Amino acid sequence: MTYVPQNVKNATIELNNPAKHFCRSLTEDWTADSVVVAALGRPFDLGMLYDCRSDSFDSDVSLWDKSTIAFMRHSLPRPLTEVKCIEGDSLQDRFRALDVTTPLRASVLSGLVEVGGAAGYLNHPVQSTLQDRVTLQYRTTTRLDMLSHRVLQEERVRTQRKATHVVMAVLYGAQAFFTFDYKHISGQHSGAGEADIHSVVKKTIPTFSADQIFSSLSDDEKPNSLLYQCTLYCDLDHINGSMTYDRALKVYETLPKLLGQQGEEAVPLYAWLYPLKNLDNSVEIKFFTKAEGVLDHLRQATMRCQEMMTDFTNGCVMKWFPDLKYKLSRLSELLQKYQLQFKRELAMAVKTMRESEGVDENRLRDILQNHDQSPFCLQSIQLWLNNKAAEVKSLNVCKTRNIPIMKSQEELDAVLRSSKDRLLCFTLTSLEDEDPFLSTMEQHKHSVPMNTVNQSDLTGQQHKHSVPMNTVNQSDLTGQQETQRPFKPPDLTQKIQSALRLFTKSYEDSGDGENIKFIAAVIPDISVPGSSIRLYQQGSLITTNFQLGLKPDPGQVAEIKQSCVLLTFPQSTIRRPERYRVEYRVMTTGVSKVSKRPWNVVDTLAPAETCLVPGLKPFTLYQIRYSVIEHSGMSDFSKVIEVKTLRSPPEQLYVSRLLNKTKETVKVTWFQPECEDGASVLHYNVDYKETGLEGWSTMVTEGPECYCDVTLNLSTCYRVRVSAVYGEGDTSATSRETDVPVNVWYLDLSENKASLLLEVLKLQPEKKPVELKGWSDEESEVRSFLMCLSYISQLSFCPVWSDPSKQIKFLVDLLSQAAEWEEQTGEKTLKLVSSVCTYSTFPFHYGDNYKQSDFLLDLYSHVRDYETQTGRSFLPALQAVYQSARPAVWSIDLRKRKASLLLEVLKLQPEKKPVELKSWSDEESEVRSFLQCLPYISQLR
Repeated sequence: MTYVPQNVKNATIELNNPAKHFCRSLTEDWTADSVVVAALGRPFDLGMLYDCRSDSFDSDVSLWDKSTIAFMRHSLPRPLTEVKCIEGDSLQDRFRALDVTTPLRASVLSGLVEVGGAAGYLNHPVQSTLQDRVTLQYRTTTRLDMLSHRVLQEERVRTQRKATHVVMAVLYGAQAFFTFDYKHISGQHSGAGEADIHSVVKKTIPTFSADQIFSSLSDDEKPNSLLYQCTLYCDLDHINGSMTYDRALKVYETLPKLLGQQGEEAVPLYAWLYPLKNLDNSVEIKFFTKAEGVLDHLRQATMRCQEMMTDFTNGCVMKWFPDLKYKLSRLSELLQKYQLQFKRELAMAVKTMRESEGVDENRLRDILQNHDQSPFCLQSIQLWLNNKAAEVKSLNVCKTRNIPIMKSQEELDAVLRSSKDRLLCFTLTSLEDEDPFLSTMEQHKHSVPMNTVNQSDLTGQQHKHSVPMNTVNQSDLTGQQETQRPFKPPDLTQKIQSALRLFTKSYEDSGDGENIKFIAAVIPDISVPGSSIRLYQQGSLITTNFQLGLKPDPGQVAEIKQSCVLLTFPQSTIRRPERYRVEYRVMTTGVSKVSKRPWNVVDTLAPAETCLVPGLKPFTLYQIRYSVIEHSGMSDFSKVIEVKTLRSPPEQLYVSRLLNKTKETVKVTWFQPECEDGASVLHYNVDYKETGLEGWSTMVTEGPECYCDVTLNLSTCYRVRVSAVYGEGDTSATSRETDVPVNVWYLDLSENKASLLLEVLKLQPEKKPVELKGWSDEESEVRSFLMCLSYISQLSFCPVWSDPSKQIKFLVDLLSQAAEWEEQTGEKTLKLVSSVCTYSTFPFHYGDNYKQSDFLLDLYSHVRDYETQTGRSFLPALQAVYQSARPAVWSIDLRKRKASLLLEVLKLQPEKKPVELKSWSDEESEVRSFLQCLPYISQLR
C-alpha cells in the first residue's frame, strides 16, 4: 500500500467537486470564468501559460514549478467513444466537427494557429463538383487532468503579465477523420453515387469489425466501395494519409487499440483556460463567420479552376484553346496569392483587437468591406467562372454532336473559302480575347496591396513601415475605394446557354435537303460579348448576330403574277426594323422527295410594308420566307410560305372597232399563250371596263379560239385584257391591259362639261375627230371648247339631232371667242378653228349635197353680217374651209337664196362644180346675178 501525504489527500478531496463540474461542461465553481479551447493537435499541459491575443503558448514555460503541478494535479477517467458521419464539407462544418470556438476560428483562418493531427482535416482539399464525399468522425476520450483552484492563490499569478490565461485542465483522447471520396464521370452525376457512399459509410458506425462492416454491404455496394478513395487525418501521426476503402476499414478496426492499454498514447483534445486578468475583448461572431465564408469561397473557386483544367472531358478543349487554360491557371494563382494576403491581414486584425484595451472591430470590418468591393468578391469570381464553364460546356456539346470546331482563324477562313452553301456558326466571342477581369485583378493586387505582415507582427511587434487601418483618414479611404471600384464581369452564362440551345436545336431540326452547314468557332468580338450565331452565305458574312429565337410572323401574299409575287409584311413585333431580307427558291417535286434548291435573296432598302419578288418563272412552285434586320442583328427566318405563280398570259392583243349607228363592235384578237406543261386551253376570259371606272365585265369565248367581238358604247374609252382557262381549272395571268381606240368622239356638250372633254383629250396619244350633237351657248363653255381644238383632228356636227341655225350660231360664237383670244394672247386661234373645219364634207362627216350647200351659204351669210356688225374680219380665216369643202353638186333653192351670195361662195372654190337648182326666182335682178355665176359652174342642172 502506497503512502499518500496528507496534503495530497486533501488536494484530492478538494478536486472532487471541480471534477464533477467539468463533467457538467464546467459551469460552476472557478470553472465559470474559464475558457474551453480545442487542442487542434497542440501539446497542451497543466500549468502552461497561454496568450489568447495570439492564441500562442510556450510549452517550455509554466506558471508553477513541476513539483507544485504534480502536487496539485488530479486525473479522472473519462472513457467515452463517439462515431458519426459529417454531412457537409464547408469550413463551418469542419470547425463545428472539431468544436472550434469563434475566437479560435479567427486565429486558424488567419494562420495564427497551425493545426496538426486530426485537425489537419481543416486543410483537406475542398470537395470537387466531380466528387461525392462523406466524412466519418471518430472521437474517444480517456481521462481528464486538472489542477486545484488553490494554486491560483499564488503571488506569481497576480503579477503575471506575459500571458492572458493558464491551463487548468486538459481532456485527453484521440480523434480521426476518414474522408471518403467517390469520383464520378463528368456530366453523369445524378446524386445516386452520393446516396450509395452515405449508405456504405454509415454502416461502419455500429461496429469496429472490418469483416462485419464489409459483410453488411449489399451486392451493389461492395463493388462500388472498391472505388472509394479515403484520406485519414488522425492524432496518431503514423497512420495518416491516403488509402483504399479496404485499408481504411482495417485502420478503423485498430483505432481503439492504438491508444494503448492505459491510454498512454492519448493526446490533448480540449484545454480549460483560466484568465489571469479580466479581458472582455470578444468580437461579434458575424465577422468571423463572414471571414470563414470568404476563405471558403476562395478555396472553392480555386478548386473549380483546377477541375476545369484537369477534367478528362475538357481535355480536347484545353488542348485546342491554350489561352483558356492559361486564364484558368492565372486565376487560380491570383486566388491563392490573394488568400495568403487575406489571411495575413486577418491575423494582424485579430491580434490588434486582442491587444487593445477596448474592442476595436473597425479593422476587421474594413478588411471584409474591402474584400466585398474588390474583384475577388464572391459574386465576381462566380460570374467569371460560370462564364468560362458555359464556354467550355458549349464546345464540349458541339464536339459531342460532331459539329466541326474551328481551332483557329485559318481553319475558319479555309472553310469559308470552300463553302458554296449557307453556313451557321456558333461563335464564342470572349474566349480568347484579352480578359479585362483578370487585368483588373492584377491591377488590384498591385495598386491596392494589403498591409504586409512579417513574423515580428505575429509576435506582437508591428512592422515599422505599416500603417494601422484605423489611423487612415476616412475621406482618403473613401476616395481610394471609389478610384479602385472593381470591374464586375458581365453575366454571360444565360446568353451562351440560350444561344447554344437554339443552335443545337436548329442543327438537329435541319433536314438532309437543307443546304446549310453548322460549325463552331472562337472569334473575338467586343460588340457581341459572350456568344453569337453568325450567318455566312457562300463565304460572305451576312450578320454577326443571327437571332435564332426571334422568328417573325409569316409574310402574306398580296398579289400573284406569272413572273412576280407581291409580299406584305405583318406588323413587326421587333422593336425598330431597319429593313427586310426576303429569300425565295424553286420547289421541284421529284419521285421520292422534294428537292430544295439554294435560296435567292431580295433586300429591301427601307422598312417598307411590301416587297416585290421579281424574276420568277410562270406556273412554278416557290418557297418564300423573310428575316427582319435591325441595328442589333438579324432575326431568324419566318415560317416558309409556298406560292405558285400563274401561267403565262395570252400575248400580243390587237383591238379594232367596227362602227355601228349607236354602238361599236370591238374585235379583240391575241396569240395563244405558252404552256409550261403542255396543258390545253379550255376557253378564254375577255375582261373589259370603261377607263377610270372600277370593276371588270367579262365575256367567255366558246372555245380555245383566239378572238372575240365585244359591243361597246360610242365615244367611250375602254381597256381590255385576256386570260386563259385550262382544263385542269388553272387560270393564267391576265394579259397586259390594252386600250380600245376611239375612232370618233360623239359628244353632247350640253350634258358634259367642255373642261372634262379637255382632260380626256389630253390623255389621247393622237388627235381624233369630234362630232357634236349638242352644245352649250354659255360663253365659258364655248371658250373651254376652244381649248379642246388643239387635241381635235376634225370637228363635225350631227345632221340628225341639231338645227343648222344653231350649228351656225355655235360656229360664229366659236370664231368670235377665237378672235378675242387671238387679240389677247397673239396665238393663231382663228387659224386653229379653220384647221379643224377644213375637210371636204364640212360640217358633216359624210356627204349630203343639199344640207352641206345650205349650211355653207348660211354660214357665209351670218359671218358676213357679223363682220358688218362688229367690224372684225372672219372670212379670210374661213377661206381655207370653203376651199376644202367641196360638195359634189351644189344643190340650191334660189327662191330662198340670193344669187349674189352664191356668186361669192363659188368664187372661193378652187374648181368649177355642178349646180342643181331646185327652184328659182323670176326677178330680173336675180336672173342677172345668177348669170354672173355661170363662169364658176361646170354644169347646170
